[in-house]
Amino acid sequence: MGYTKQDENRTVFMLGTKAMMFARTLGDSVKLFFADIDPMVDIVANAISGANIKKTKIGLSGTIPIKDYNVNPSFCKGKLTAIIPHKYTMTDNVYGAQYSNYSRTIDLVNVDTVNAFNWNALWDNLYENRDGTCTYHGSLGS
Repeated sequence: MGYTKQDENRTVFMLGTKAMMFARTLGDSVKLFFADIDPMVDIVANAISGANIKKTKIGLSGTIPIKDYNVNPSFCKGKLTAIIPHKYTMTDNVYGAQYSNYSRTIDLVNVDTVNAFNWNALWDNLYENRDGTCTYHGSLGS
């Protein structure tokens, strides 16, 4: 396993976690190997301009800079999901506020829907709702 004596306890407890991580990675690799190539991946990747995209045979993911935020799009099985993460401020941290990130999911099933889609409207909508939804906000008390 390659651990030192002082790391023995931590390594023993992490053995199951590491085994599951390896099994999940192996399963994903096998699934990707046997999957059919989705032609929509290249079409969607070409339609998204100004993005850092990582493509596989069955989908894509990446990062798109929108003003001072980064949008994280992913595409798989005809669905594009774009998430804009909330940027926590010092006030959020002081009050222990928690936010759910804003996301949009769009069906892009053929070339016509990709060509007709208004990408700028999507990026504007994500940026306008960049704060997400507050799920918890504490107080300092009195």
